[in-house]
Amino acid sequence: MEAKDKGAFVIAITNMEYSQRVNSRHYSGKRLFEVADLVIDNCGDFEDAAIEIKGFEQKIGATSTIAGAAIANAIVVEASGILHSKGIEPPIFHSANVDGGDEFNKKMMEKYKDRIYYL
Repeated sequence: MEAKDKGAFVIAITNMEYSQRVNSRHYSGKRLFEVADLVIDNCGDFEDAAIEIKGFEQKIGATSTIAGAAIANAIVVEASGILHSKGIEPPIFHSANVDGGDEFNKKMMEKYKDRIYYL
């Protein structure tokens, strides 16, 4: 809600089945999907767990983790393709496990140090 108040376009990745079946815990009474401008359903299981263990009441095995990672990476791939098609080089880090990766990433960090707050 703060991001929307500042004019940001808010994209949410959430489990719609789960979200629609629970009450909001936010003071506004709104749930994430009710605030976002674009909602991407991760299609996870209710309670975000998929595996049942015989004799154990709580299901385990979060479905949102792998779905969220796949969705986020798909967005990066698509956005990078769009940028590249417009002649813009996407600022993508290289794997540090390949020769020259660390050096390339250091240059990227230096170039974008004013935009990378958490590294």
